[in-house]
Amino acid sequence: MENDSNKKKICFITTYMADENSNMNNNLRGRVPKGLTLNKSFGNYDFYLFTNIKNFSLPNWTSILLSNDFLDKQIKVNSNTKIKKNVYRSRYPKFMGWKYLKEVMNKDYDI
Repeated sequence: MENDSNKKKICFITTYMADENSNMNNNLRGRVPKGLTLNKSFGNYDFYLFTNIKNFSLPNWTSILLSNDFLDKQIKVNSNTKIKKNVYRSRYPKFMGWKYLKEVMNKDYDI
């Protein structure tokens, strides 16, 4: 049997980003994207949903609201850039979510 001191602290991170007035955002309210539904939490894991949509949540995920201004600063995008910003915005939590959890939320995970 595994010793408690050998257990890894594990979290799962997902993102959902949309423009506040986009059809995607309006159509999403009341629906859960496939693959993100957790009927219940399992194991000793934490589940974090990073989003820029106010009042958006998923069952059994801890929602973390990030402003577009914060995300744009992190990904170094200005208002004149002609790119699909929400694609880039979603990448920050996917690749740097550990940093946000550690520095802002004081959470430390092994994986």
